[in-house]
Amino acid sequence: MDLSVISEYVRIFSGLGGVAVLTWIVRTVNKRVKDHQELRAEQQQIKRKELDDLHSRDNLLADGLRGIQHHDLYLTCTHYLERGWVTTADLDDLEYLYKPYKALGGNGTGQMLYNRVHQLKIKEGE
Repeated sequence: MDLSVISEYVRIFSGLGGVAVLTWIVRTVNKRVKDHQELRAEQQQIKRKELDDLHSRDNLLADGLRGIQHHDLYLTCTHYLERGWVTTADLDDLEYLYKPYKALGGNGTGQMLYNRVHQLKIKEGE
């Protein structure tokens, strides 16, 4: 294509407000890109908040479960210690109480009682 033809097209395009149209197109595209980026950032912020909320609920549930396990472990161990002996079945049941309690971070009194029960005399058939 001849340079004069291109020059004529540019002159006609400019005469029809071509620069203004191009400017409008660029601004519109930029605005849409910016709006899209802001929407994505907002969605990510909402997802982060939802994840934080779930994490907080998970911690509360774990704390509550550990508390219930501690209570049950405390009552069970106290019973065995007052009785003065255990069976192997008692020890097996106690293990099912203690392992998840320990895995959730339980220790202290529950662990001390658990260890004391393991020092009791083992009786069978009682």
